[in-house]
Amino acid sequence: GLVCYQNRSFRAYSTRDGLAGDFVYAFCEDAAGTLWVGTKSGLSRLVNDRFESFTTRDGLSSNSILSLCADTTGAIWVGTDGGG
Repeated sequence: GLVCYQNRSFRAYSTRDGLAGDFVYAFCEDAAGTLWVGTKSGLSRLVNDRFESFTTRDGLSSNSILSLCADTTGAIWVGTDGGG
């Protein structure tokens, strides 16, 4: 899962909250403040305290997300074990 620390408190997120998987490889925040999380089972983004998840069914080359990067244009770059 993923733990978010804020103001000395924290919140743990898991698949029960919609996170694609409980094994997190990477995460990043985009310019709009959206949290993106790469897991062993897909890509998730936090929207209104719930996760929306994306997998190979949504066009990812692999569900294993190894790296994430938000660029200055607003794009999210996703590195997978499938090469892209």
